[in-house]
Amino acid sequence: MANNFSLDHFKVLLAFMVVGIHCGLFSESMPAVSFVLNQGIFRVAVPFFFMVSGFYFCDVVARGQVYAWFKRVFIMYALWMIVYAPYWFELDQVSVYHIARLLHTCLFGYFHLWYLSALLGAALLILLVRDFPLRCSVITATCMLLGCVTFEYLGNFHVFHGRDVDDLFNKTWLYKNFLFIGFPFFLMGYVVNSRKIVEKFRNAFFINVFVFALVFMFAEISVNYKFVSVGETFDMLYSLVVVVPSMFLLVMKNNSSVRSKEVSLYSVAIYLIHPLFVVWLGLFVFNSLVTMFLVVFCTAAVGFVVVKLHQRFGFLL
Repeated sequence: MANNFSLDHFKVLLAFMVVGIHCGLFSESMPAVSFVLNQGIFRVAVPFFFMVSGFYFCDVVARGQVYAWFKRVFIMYALWMIVYAPYWFELDQVSVYHIARLLHTCLFGYFHLWYLSALLGAALLILLVRDFPLRCSVITATCMLLGCVTFEYLGNFHVFHGRDVDDLFNKTWLYKNFLFIGFPFFLMGYVVNSRKIVEKFRNAFFINVFVFALVFMFAEISVNYKFVSVGETFDMLYSLVVVVPSMFLLVMKNNSSVRSKEVSLYSVAIYLIHPLFVVWLGLFVFNSLVTMFLVVFCTAAVGFVVVKLHQRFGFLL
């Protein structure tokens, strides 16, 4: 299947949303706007990426290229973990705790690279459950996703007053992983492709569902802004369970089949590269909007080079 022109360009926009989150866009000047964007709207990006990957993984399975896919993603994960090693690899003290922490980072991924780790785990789960009844898999994945959001909310609203219990519910790696976020959205994309969902409904239906989902999202964001302490992070929202798939279906319904592989790679490059510039520029620039513009400029320039290197040597993206 040829890459979708509109989808690939939309992925670039989503990649820049991730940049906005990591720059804390408007956090120092307009906290309400910052919350709506960084803890709300921009959070559609990563789940959407999982859906795209799941959608195309269905074609990978059909072509019998599963091993090649796993090899490519694993090498890409290993390479970028090495690139970011100066930020997470420390052996100043050799102890069971430090070794366990390094192994934890290798397994779950450093910072944004958790996405690649979760991608591998989600794809492996798909292979394990693809022969199960679809309804069973979908219900299980939905329950896992809702459980993930509930776990996060219990932590962000600090429902449990005991320090140890509250700390447990604020450990994001317990839910921000392949099992509770990666697999459910990856499965959604896989099912959309395998069951040809896009072709079964009219565009108006997807628009109506998406509008309803947006209303749900803004209502949820408003409640969170009013009742949650400043500084809490929302990686997932209940509304994303509806917003992301409806947005994905709407984009796919209105796509063009013109190939744009380079644009698709560009969105991946932006996602993988940008934290380098967020960290460096954060040492000198203290305005989030200026930081955002500079990170976008630097990432766009370096991303272009990385795409060209990938096209020549492979495995970078």
